[in-house]
Amino acid sequence: MQEFASVASLATLALSIFVSVRLVLVALRTRAAPESAMATYQVLIVGAIVVYSALRILAVEDPARLLAWVVTANGMIALGVVALAVGVWRIYRPSERWAMALGGVLSLWVMVGWLWTSLGDALPTTVAATPANAFFVMGRSGVYLWGGFEGVRYHRMMRRRAALGLGDPAIAHQILLWGVFSFTMGVLAISSLAAGYALGEAYAQWTPGLFLTPAISLVASICLWLAFFPPASYRRLFAAGPAPAAG
Repeated sequence: MQEFASVASLATLALSIFVSVRLVLVALRTRAAPESAMATYQVLIVGAIVVYSALRILAVEDPARLLAWVVTANGMIALGVVALAVGVWRIYRPSERWAMALGGVLSLWVMVGWLWTSLGDALPTTVAATPANAFFVMGRSGVYLWGGFEGVRYHRMMRRRAALGLGDPAIAHQILLWGVFSFTMGVLAISSLAAGYALGEAYAQWTPGLFLTPAISLVASICLWLAFFPPASYRRLFAAGPAPAAG
């Protein structure tokens, strides 16, 4: 079980770094708000993963150092999710004032949650069973679930257009994958918090958690990779129209 968790975690990190680099390159080329928001999100989340992984590998025990690094990692997560909220607004509903307002409210919620966890008495890990962390998790999950809803909604709209020959089924599928990624991340955050409340410190040794969390994280990373940078062979599975006849 531990071996699987290690392999899945390494695969997740590798995919996340790959997607991060590609998104940064795209953002530098286009200089557009949606691409910049997604690149910022991905880079900050990867940074947080690296910090948390380093803390486990190095087995940091000094309370002051541990607290400082956990607060820093959580701050990267918070800023990353704020960037994601901007991306969801700019990609799906750029002209809707209510969407801008929703993104702003969720962003404020996330940042207040991060500050609250940072000022609490307990070590503010992402599964800490505290009211502050519950508030932080629900704010982050709100952004992910919003993104998932918009992805599924937009996928259905594009699929109807593709059926009329007015859209690309491959792009519709990629948007669906991004929606699945967002839903998965939101559910993972909520379920991890729930397990933290149910098990307390024993969560770190909970056998199902050693399997489920890395497995779900890997699935989410694969969905994100295929949503933004699918291999040509994968994309052809959903391409519009029959293949051209030879000769």
